[in-house]
Amino acid sequence: NTLQVNGGTFAGGSGGITLTGSTAQLEIDSGTFTSTSGTLEHDGSEFHVDTGATFNHNNGTVLKNSTGHLDIEAEGGAKTITLYDLTLNIAGGWSVDVQDSNTTLVVENTFTRTAGRLDNDTSSTRQIQFQGDIVLDNVSADTLGTADMVLTGSNNQTITLTNTADIDGDFIINKTGGVASLGSDSNLNNAAYDLYIRNGSFDAAGNDVAVSGTFEVCGGSTNGDCIGGDAGILRLSGDESSLTTPTLQS
Repeated sequence: NTLQVNGGTFAGGSGGITLTGSTAQLEIDSGTFTSTSGTLEHDGSEFHVDTGATFNHNNGTVLKNSTGHLDIEAEGGAKTITLYDLTLNIAGGWSVDVQDSNTTLVVENTFTRTAGRLDNDTSSTRQIQFQGDIVLDNVSADTLGTADMVLTGSNNQTITLTNTADIDGDFIINKTGGVASLGSDSNLNNAAYDLYIRNGSFDAAGNDVAVSGTFEVCGGSTNGDCIGGDAGILRLSGDESSLTTPTLQS
């Protein structure tokens, strides 16, 4: 089924909303869509918001809980789409994809991955911003995907990985305040993927950190993913048993 908003205001209330079927679409062409404060379960393929329309998350959860890719896209130009909680439970290589470079996707509160991928396109890498806790459960046969995970905002954040080989995209700390702390060991398991502490604090908190690619604490470089980064801070408790040696920019 398809839910289309074309003018006016949709108020989702507090009950659950479910879009069923692999071809189901949420199309917000104009007007305002205020989601439920409960769970919006999207089993379909498209989540599109026009640049002249408004999506309000209402502190609710967006859940992808069935097979098939879900494309999230801003139509008509550049736009930020902000979700509150995002939960993925889609095993088998399926993904939530940021469809084009016009779209900035922000997860304001908690991102939970039981199964599924963030972006499945190996030809171009998207960046997804996370401003709350990140919980990656153990699905060893299903890596997280190719999207760069960028931690932003001023909240304290905890990153917990049940399976330490889960991340296959770059991990970038670019915070204006607060601390991003590990709640478990972390492993960037592919030599092509990197960890950059661009701005703000990253606390290993006694957990091991393994990076196969570049591990850099930014201090004013104009190169690569350190562009715009001049205040990166790496915190160590002294209880870490294994730590890839980072490059410390002056």
